[in-house]
Amino acid sequence: LEDFQKSNYYLNQGLIWSVKAKAHLETGKIYNLMANNASYNGERKRAIGLYLKSLEAFGKINNLSKMAMAQMNIGTEYAETGDYKKAIEWELKSLKSKEKSGDTENIGYFYQKVGELFKDIDIDKWEYYVKKAYSLKNKPDAVKPNTLVAIYNDLGGINHKKLKYDKAYAWYDSMYCLSKEYEYDAGMSTALSNRSLVLKDEKKFDQAFKDILESIKISEKTGRKFSIITDNIHAASILLDLNRPGEALNY
Repeated sequence: LEDFQKSNYYLNQGLIWSVKAKAHLETGKIYNLMANNASYNGERKRAIGLYLKSLEAFGKINNLSKMAMAQMNIGTEYAETGDYKKAIEWELKSLKSKEKSGDTENIGYFYQKVGELFKDIDIDKWEYYVKKAYSLKNKPDAVKPNTLVAIYNDLGGINHKKLKYDKAYAWYDSMYCLSKEYEYDAGMSTALSNRSLVLKDEKKFDQAFKDILESIKISEKTGRKFSIITDNIHAASILLDLNRPGEALNY
């Protein structure tokens, strides 16, 4: 909390200068950073208000690429509150701004993020946007490694839902390998956890349990508390499937 307070103090000092100088680009960046702080603190309403101010500042210089990121951040905040209607509205605005800007740097991220919003409500739209993101992976700077990891995760999830298990394994394996290459522990853990879910559905319980234990091990190393909790619940569920209720109590 003290670090956030210090950060906000210096950001406010910078904001006073940038507003006075009518330096709209810098003002937008500062509001964006302040919004990030509010978001990390779980202050969703405040974060949205600050992202809107950031959007307004970027709009004054018609910087569509920066506007797109601000709009995406607003959409993400609404998604975190469970308001998916507004989240979709803002993220589609974001994608439109990004496309209109002509700036293709990490544009795959925008397609992937929009698609992600549809994963529980419209699998066809989810797949459409994710495949659009994937189609850009060979264009320079269009898809960054962490975005490609997210795309592989989505493609694994889509094929899992469609009961195309072999394809789901292939995507999760690709996700794991790419995450390992870039030393992205969260990606490795998620790939193993999601692969374990597919194995469980196929009643390959021993392999599912092996994968989930490896996922827990990685999450414990990195301190990902939510993943540790969900993976432990999953591990207990697999042990019950294996008729090992006594061991399940340990998770």
